[in-house]
Amino acid sequence: MVINEGGCIWQMYYEFGIFSTVYIGEEIPNWITDRNKGTSISFTIPSSPNKLRRLNFCCVVVNERQRLNSEFLLDLPMNIFHYLPVIIIRNITKNLIWIYHHYLQNLFSSRSYLTFLSHWMFGMNEMECGDHVTITLRKARYEGESFSDPVIKECGVSFVYDDGEKEEEEEDVLGYYKSWNHIIGGDLTAFQSTTGEYILSKDRILMPNVDIHQLGYAYLCGESARFKGRCHSYA
Repeated sequence: MVINEGGCIWQMYYEFGIFSTVYIGEEIPNWITDRNKGTSISFTIPSSPNKLRRLNFCCVVVNERQRLNSEFLLDLPMNIFHYLPVIIIRNITKNLIWIYHHYLQNLFSSRSYLTFLSHWMFGMNEMECGDHVTITLRKARYEGESFSDPVIKECGVSFVYDDGEKEEEEEDVLGYYKSWNHIIGGDLTAFQSTTGEYILSKDRILMPNVDIHQLGYAYLCGESARFKGRCHSYA
């Protein structure tokens, strides 16, 4: 889904059990409760009488060099190039790691800042109250030390818990998305590395016979890492 810059939403997409929204904005929404400046956040999932169902993660990406250029050039129109970072979620308590290289690799915008919001649907027992979790943002493999290197202004998380009847209604709505192959909470064997990480990238589907080091993901999980299983299509 794409909406022009006159609206609030710019891009929306879904893959791997993750809903993502990218829009022009330089502030994290007020309902994102736990926050940290910079490229990472660490937290313990708060206790609750209800079961944790989903997690929201948000970050503000700034192209600092082009922001300064745009201020210098005043009102001249500019297409500012943005890279979206790789998201690494580590459940330290359960020794689970998801590395998400999302569908949109880069974007052009008339603004030097973007807000990236993702909604993660975890499976049974993958995230529970009391688990210690870290979320880290890394440069994508193709970025290097380039003119367009992004700066992460801030990142934050919020939690979605089971809420009885309302939750059952939401689960019915989400049933279609949960029926997809290759989602968190489902069978991700083909995306798991020999060092344990789950590498969530469309490249794994488009190039199923290409291994981790050939796809350029060795910098995230080690030079010796390989994919464990064979990848099949979404359908």
